[in-house]
Amino acid sequence: MFALGHPDYEGRRHLSREVLERRYEKNPVSLIYSYMIIKGTFSFSATVKKTVKYPSIPIYLDETTTIYPTSGECVLTGAEYVLARNQGCKIEVSSCVEIPFLDRE
Repeated sequence: MFALGHPDYEGRRHLSREVLERRYEKNPVSLIYSYMIIKGTFSFSATVKKTVKYPSIPIYLDETTTIYPTSGECVLTGAEYVLARNQGCKIEVSSCVEIPFLDRE
């Protein structure tokens, strides 16, 4: 939590699916160091299901019940997106908003 910065709301921007994919391929850690909201659908393929014991995308049914399905709709942070992609999850992004951190001086 110490690495979290102050949000730069003026610098917010919508990212296309292509830009998000390029940033993930080039430097996935950069997606963690900003406030990012990603909306879409996800699916862990049959081969991934055999190697991933616990999928990383939670679905909250109520206050006390959380499940981890192998497909569905999602709203993710940048860190959740990176983890799911590293597990081999296919994510179809419908929208993505990034709010960078203010520069610290």
